[in-house]
Amino acid sequence: MTTNAERIATRQNARDAKLATRGVRVAQTNRRYAEEARAEGDTERAAYLIGYAERAEAIVRALGRCIRCGRTLSDPESIARGYGPDCARLVS
Repeated sequence: MTTNAERIATRQNARDAKLATRGVRVAQTNRRYAEEARAEGDTERAAYLIGYAERAEAIVRALGRCIRCGRTLSDPESIARGYGPDCARLVS
């Protein structure tokens, strides 16, 4: 039998996972749109979109999740970097 605290923690973890997944999608989408705006010469719009992506990444990072895939990070180095080991290899 699970305790009330365990049920609450499970629900909170599920909410954090959903928020992290949305944050990752928002960041990736806005970075892609920023690249398109930059290619079109619209630097003001590109800067706005990059700022929006960085705010979304900050939320994902505050949840202790990978900025690229949204998985939970446990290693202190990964948490500081914001990427898990697999995603860090893909990003660099």
